[in-house]
Amino acid sequence: MIKKHVFANANKRTAFYVLVKFLRLNGYHFSVTVDEAVEMCVKIAVESLTDEKLAIYSKWISEHSCKETGKQ
Repeated sequence: MIKKHVFANANKRTAFYVLVKFLRLNGYHFSVTVDEAVEMCVKIAVESLTDEKLAIYSKWISEHSCKETGKQ
């Protein structure tokens, strides 16, 4: 979403919301500061998407995600 600019505006915000919603629907909690989220979304928007960058983004998501406990 961030790279393809599917909307006239708010592509980064929408992509971030979709990420958080996807994780929640799959039982994960995602926790970052607003500044961290903005920094990562901007990086994704401006950098070339390579396998190495994708691995970095995936690692960042994993490091800021944890399985929710006590949910049924």
